[in-house]
Amino acid sequence: MLRTVKSEKRFYIPFLNYLEEIKKSQKNVVLFGSVGNGKTFLLNKACDTNFLTSDKGYSCTRKVQYSFSLKHDMIIIDFPGLNAVQDVIGHLKTQKTALSAIPIRMICFVIKYSPRNDDFERELGQMLFIFDKYIKNITIIITKSENINLKRKEEIIHLFKNRFNIENILFTTLNVNRYDLCTNLFNYLSKMENIKQIIIKTRDLAKTVP
Repeated sequence: MLRTVKSEKRFYIPFLNYLEEIKKSQKNVVLFGSVGNGKTFLLNKACDTNFLTSDKGYSCTRKVQYSFSLKHDMIIIDFPGLNAVQDVIGHLKTQKTALSAIPIRMICFVIKYSPRNDDFERELGQMLFIFDKYIKNITIIITKSENINLKRKEEIIHLFKNRFNIENILFTTLNVNRYDLCTNLFNYLSKMENIKQIIIKTRDLAKTVP
C-alpha cells in the first residue's frame, strides 16, 4: 500500500521503486518551474519533508522526488527545475520519463513573484510549450508573495485568466501554514480529472531551455 512508506518521508524515496503504487493514485500533484522558484520548499511544507532547497542557479533536485501530503492523501511530486545550469540533458530525460509514466491530476506551475508582468508571461509561456493541452489541470502557484497587496493580486489573476485562460491561482509566502497549503491544493485538485497519460517528447521539454 502507498501509505506504508509514509514513515520514510524524511528520507529520499526512490521514485521508480514505488512507480506501480504511484500509478494507482488518483491524487498525483506535480510541481514544475524554474530553478529557485520554490518547488522543493512547497514539497517540504506540504509533506513535512527535508529535501534540499536552493536559490542559486543550479538545481538541488537532480531526481524526481516526492512524498505524501499531511492532509488529503495527495502525492506531491517535485521535478528537477527548468533552466538548470548543470546536467541539462539529464534533467530533460528525467522529466520526460516521469511525466510519461504516471497519471497526473494537477500540474502546478511554480513561479516566483515579480513586479513585472513580462516575467510572468515569459515563465508561463515557457511551461505552456509543454502542457498547453492540459490547461484544465493547471494551477499557478506564486511564491514569495509576502508584499503583494490586493490590487496587485487582482492584476495577476486577471493576467493569467485573460491572457492564458488559467483561473486557478494560489499565492504563497515563506510563512505559509502547511495544513492550509494542503487544503488549498486539494480544493483545486478536487475540481480536476486525472490525465491518464501525458504524451511528451524530449524535444518538447527542450523548448524550455534558453
